[in-house]
Amino acid sequence: MFPTDILPVPHSRAKGVAVCTLERNARPRVLDCEVQHDIVSGVVGAAIYEGVRRSRGRLLFEFPLDTVRTTHKNFRHTFLVEDTSESAFQLEQNFRNGLWYIELQSEEFPGGELRGQLEHRHRFFSRLSSEFTVPIASGTTSIGLAVATYKDFDPLRSVTPTVLHNVDEPISAQHREGAFGVVGQSLYRFKRYESPMRRESYSLTVGEERDIFDDEHYIVVNSRKNPDGAVRGQWEAIDPYPEVAFTARLEGVQLTPPVNTRSRGAALFTYNCENRLLEYMVFHNADGAFKASMHVGGPGETSAALWDLARVQSPIFGSRVLKPDEEFVLYQQRMHVIISSTFFPLGEIRGQVSTEFEFFAYLSGTWVPEPVSTARAGIGLFYPNTTLGEVRYSIHHDVIDVTGVDMSRGAVGEGSAALIEMRRAISPIIGNDQALDDDEMDDFIDELMYLRVRSIGHPNGELRGQIKRIRACCFCLLPILIVFILVVANWAGFGAP
Repeated sequence: MFPTDILPVPHSRAKGVAVCTLERNARPRVLDCEVQHDIVSGVVGAAIYEGVRRSRGRLLFEFPLDTVRTTHKNFRHTFLVEDTSESAFQLEQNFRNGLWYIELQSEEFPGGELRGQLEHRHRFFSRLSSEFTVPIASGTTSIGLAVATYKDFDPLRSVTPTVLHNVDEPISAQHREGAFGVVGQSLYRFKRYESPMRRESYSLTVGEERDIFDDEHYIVVNSRKNPDGAVRGQWEAIDPYPEVAFTARLEGVQLTPPVNTRSRGAALFTYNCENRLLEYMVFHNADGAFKASMHVGGPGETSAALWDLARVQSPIFGSRVLKPDEEFVLYQQRMHVIISSTFFPLGEIRGQVSTEFEFFAYLSGTWVPEPVSTARAGIGLFYPNTTLGEVRYSIHHDVIDVTGVDMSRGAVGEGSAALIEMRRAISPIIGNDQALDDDEMDDFIDELMYLRVRSIGHPNGELRGQIKRIRACCFCLLPILIVFILVVANWAGFGAP
């Protein structure tokens, strides 16, 4: 978001950061947006519009005036995304596709001083507050907002933050390790600590990378009055790669009795052993689906319903805290998903929650080397046979203008030419005999291969996911909450978010 995105372009040096999250499973959906800026003359209006960059779009939401007229130069508001002339689902899709933007009007520039597209470019964000410091800062109500890009590869594990805050007389700022409420070791001391803090990059170790994705890093700005911390905020990962514990392949033949249908599906499950939180992502292409539910019963056994999933429309994201007896059934691998449709009201496809397909790929625009703002997503399930040098696979995505799907060699963030072009591009892509030579199989087992979905709009990849082995007990969650970040700036050398 830049002043240059507004026509005519205002002569402004204003800058800022905004973070918006959309809770997709709430009814109605809930949009939460926070903006930090340094407009000098004062904000007189702020709104969210739908439209592409450098064109005038239609108004969607207006921030209340009493919210934006704040001396902190920070405002936050929650909107309800309800069905109007178009469905809330379509609004969600446009949001995820990067088709929304925020515009701020000021006293000096009532026609608009700052504007920017809400796009998925950053991997971390942090809400900074004087209430989060240890000890709690005294004599201040300072606040801030930070975002950070992240390069997995070239340069390796590189963090580049952008921080805006309103701390008086700042004297230093650090990126530190530590959970919320814990004072940890400093990992990087910023050269610039006055707002805005930007254009500084630093690398993490392998262990530090793991910790930041587990929300165990924070940023702190210290002041003359509060040398141990005037504001602090935990770094939160956006769309982290899930540590999957179980998978499921959905098909008609798993029902009792079997159903003759061409519909298919797949699912990923993470499970937190400490709090018994099960999170899931389910893909399916069943026409006329009206019910998606979890059941108990082993392969070939009749079903007993447990609970309905968060929604029916694919992809389905949701969570549930399991009861002790449900956890027991999960570990017995006697839990399964059923999608029911108007053609097969008792169930059209079913998938046993198990560890049979022990490798998976979570397909997202986040994991393309240059992140893509897209509403599309996907799942890949794999079962390697090292003896025969073959891989069984079940790949599902919802990219409309797909041009190809390939499996390539490379670590997370590393680019390479397509190694294996899958036999078709349109979902579902299912096969039992993808051949791999010895070196390719070694890379596959060592998690050095990834799956990529290419499209007309994104020929280098709209979706990508590293092929990884499932883990029995996991703490990394699937993206029930969609987070988009907007950087508002016009400083020299800073590119579009």
